Amino acid sequence: MIRAGLDHHLVVDGSAKELKPFVAPCSKIEQVLETALVCVADGKRCLMLDVSGTYRERALPEAAADPKTPLVADARAGKVVVLEGTRMHVLDGPEGDWTSHDIGAAPKSPSTRGLPSLVHVSGDVAYAGYDRGEWGGALFALALDHPRWQPLHQVAERSLDIPVHTITAGPKGATWVVFGLAHLSLREGAVARFQGTDGKLVVDNQRAPFPFEDADFASMAFDEQGALYVLSSAHGILRQTNGAWNHLTPFWTTFNYVQDLAVHGNTAVVALYDAGMVFIDLPSQEVVRRKLPIPATLVRGRAPDNALSVFEPVSPVICLKGEAVSSLALR
Repeated sequence: MIRAGLDHHLVVDGSAKELKPFVAPCSKIEQVLETALVCVADGKRCLMLDVSGTYRERALPEAAADPKTPLVADARAGKVVVLEGTRMHVLDGPEGDWTSHDIGAAPKSPSTRGLPSLVHVSGDVAYAGYDRGEWGGALFALALDHPRWQPLHQVAERSLDIPVHTITAGPKGATWVVFGLAHLSLREGAVARFQGTDGKLVVDNQRAPFPFEDADFASMAFDEQGALYVLSSAHGILRQTNGAWNHLTPFWTTFNYVQDLAVHGNTAVVALYDAGMVFIDLPSQEVVRRKLPIPATLVRGRAPDNALSVFEPVSPVICLKGEAVSSLALR
């Protein structure tokens, strides 16, 4: 999940537990993608592509280069996709040329106003998800070579017209999507797996054998063994192993607004909406909270010299070296 408006960012040194300045390759970071930064310099947006660990500047298409133009983007596996207005721009490799497509607006409904909330590139498909809160959500596929809004939120007989919170790569090249809603007394959650446009419902809180009927879903993660972790505002962290579900955070007894989840070894990192981050040592249940002034969001991917990055919408950005996450959580 990406949040915009980054003015600067900081690095957490896991051994010293101090916030240290990190020199960005541009004056203002607007969005952080897996293999690129969307920056603003001299009044124009540009793209800083991560090419073998070195940032290389690349111009954006003219409309997207205007900082006043809303956009949503993704960059991974050598490809970049930018959505702005009713156009989709695709860059295939750092040396390639931009290809622009007029895709029109998404099918009109209260849950699809404006641009999608997030986009995720996988192979030759861009998945576009809408998160409109209480107004619902939607998921679409856009083929990179001939993009049209193909709805994917009907999975089997389940209509997943609820907000899309997370789209991420999973085991065996599949794309995993988290749908969830927590509004007043409503609690909905589902996880679906996609290969191209073929979807399968993996978890649904409305159906057996899932044992937590009141669990909304906000995010998900995998550990090194491929076990699935789901983050819920009502229950904290739930893990599926060999088809069985376990509640890993029994101390989580009240509703907390959560943003995102990452798992590294025995440490889970939960980004909260209004109270920074929580580091949980899963075997001992020891909890350390890092208070931050604004909501935090985890960005999966290779931040500069880091394995795990925690980014916030305005400032600062916190990057955590993967090998230092455990020591930070347990000290």
